[in-house]
Amino acid sequence: MLLATIIQDNHVASVIEFGSGLSTLLMDKIGVCVTAIEDSPQYVPKFDLDYSVIIPWTGLDCLKQTDLIFIDGPGSPSEREISFRLAVYNNTSLIVCHDVSRYSVEDCIKKYLRGYKIIGKIGVESGDLAIAFMKKEN
Repeated sequence: MLLATIIQDNHVASVIEFGSGLSTLLMDKIGVCVTAIEDSPQYVPKFDLDYSVIIPWTGLDCLKQTDLIFIDGPGSPSEREISFRLAVYNNTSLIVCHDVSRYSVEDCIKKYLRGYKIIGKIGVESGDLAIAFMKKEN
């Protein structure tokens, strides 16, 4: 799995994830400490997590340093701009972005992640399911 490879190759120990779900569980199961910030309680998965926590959205939780930011929320892609703004403010070197084929998400990538290079993509043909892996250029 590309996500696990990128996490291992870049020695990722901590992740801030906007939105929660299967990716939260997968990262937790490989020993990554995930702080998943969820704006919709109905989407909070009922997983048993060993290293991770799912907390309500406050918008300030990403101010702590982290190795990677995973953007898959808030709920509506058109509302995700705040996640991109906070990711840039956090100054993390790795960003994973879900739903990259949606116009609003593509626009946010172009607007906020100009200093990042795409290092991998999966699900590109599946539209909303497409995920891009980006690394900050030096």
